[in-house]
Amino acid sequence: MKIALVQQHAVKEMEDNVARGLAALKEAARASTPRLCAHRR
Repeated sequence: MKIALVQQHAVKEMEDNVARGLAALKEAARASTPRLCAHRR
């Protein structure tokens, strides 16, 4: 089973955080990862 975990640093601008997280999830989806997990601190 493949699992992608996205963990990233946060900046004050929420839009930047969301955009970076979505880009990472899309990259994992392109790599055919069937399970995606986003972790937020």
